[in-house]
Amino acid sequence: MASSLHRLAVKANLDARPLSIAYFTAQYFPHMGGVEFYTLGLSKALVQRGHRVTVITSCVKGEPDRIEQDGFTVRRLSSIQSMGTRYPMLQPGKKLRAQLKELLQDSFDVVLVNTKFYPMSILAAWFAKRKGIPCIVIEHGSAHLRTSGRLTTWITEQAEHVYAFWIRLYNPYFVGVSKAACRWLRHFHIKALGPAYNTTDYERINAIQTAQSESFREKWGINKETTLVLFAGRLLEQKGLLQLMEAVGRLKAEGRDIRLIVAGAGPLQEKVQAFGDPVLYAGALSFEQLMALEMECDLFCLPSETEGFPTALLEAAASHLFVVTTVCGGISEIVPDDSYAYRLPDNTSASIYEGLSFALDHPDERKKTAEKLRRRVMKNFTFERTARMIEGCSIGLMEAGRKDQI
Repeated sequence: MASSLHRLAVKANLDARPLSIAYFTAQYFPHMGGVEFYTLGLSKALVQRGHRVTVITSCVKGEPDRIEQDGFTVRRLSSIQSMGTRYPMLQPGKKLRAQLKELLQDSFDVVLVNTKFYPMSILAAWFAKRKGIPCIVIEHGSAHLRTSGRLTTWITEQAEHVYAFWIRLYNPYFVGVSKAACRWLRHFHIKALGPAYNTTDYERINAIQTAQSESFREKWGINKETTLVLFAGRLLEQKGLLQLMEAVGRLKAEGRDIRLIVAGAGPLQEKVQAFGDPVLYAGALSFEQLMALEMECDLFCLPSETEGFPTALLEAAASHLFVVTTVCGGISEIVPDDSYAYRLPDNTSASIYEGLSFALDHPDERKKTAEKLRRRVMKNFTFERTARMIEGCSIGLMEAGRKDQI
């Protein structure tokens, strides 16, 4: 049965005037992550469809409060960083009040907001209510965030429930970056309109890889025959990175010609750096560097415990990499069966070892499988399609006026 989001998109009058969209997100570049790339890709696609987009985010030292880039406006609100750079908080005061007053004077048709568990998310819902316009919350997760301690994990879970209750007081609408994200919202007694899929910029990836000149293998002294396994993303325990390093170490000890390249930053950085051969820590790479690196890798491994709809997996698929992954969260929507990747039953070191061993022993099947996954993601998950859904949803909500009319 078609989702409410799909029905709204189909029913919407797509010949209506261009929309003015206020897109709130707690974090944006130069902070790196899947949400940031989603914001960039969706904003660019909406602009290409004739809409005006203003991304409203947290201030970052060295970045201007307002700038025009990529065809849209980025405005940064007064804020402070907590938990490193993971949890920005709005900074009450004269400057923030002045910024909000200016924003309220601007003309917007709809508010988008990434996730529900930041102060910025609550502000976005309040802003939409104050303006009398629809607010669409885009859910990016599919499970609670797990930390290294039981107490902090419990506190994080309770905080997410509080934020979910708080934001619902403003009666926003919800979509998810995957069907798994939509299902996850039910945990908070929230019914999603449907999925507005996460994706990536395939044209940009192709342009970077076509122009690639630097050889990472030469730079690091790695033979062409060595199988390179790539892990890219936040260096978190729930990503299964420790088990992955253990599995690769076991394969290396057995005489396999294999190396693991770890790209990213996070709490496990010191453990990754201390592991030594056969693990090579590449650091937090730019998008251009990471896409160039993927051209020289053979496998991509993502043994996560929880994922919403991982951008890193889509990028790996677009780069012709054979994927070894768990099927948690939205991954099962990208990799629906074993013909698209090696699907791990769990993220134990033993299971990852078996998956990587299979990949090493079946090079021909690896190429065929990687190509099949590449065709699937490039056909089904594009920002142009996601922008159409958000556009149709926005216009449909504006025309409906009230929730009970949907």
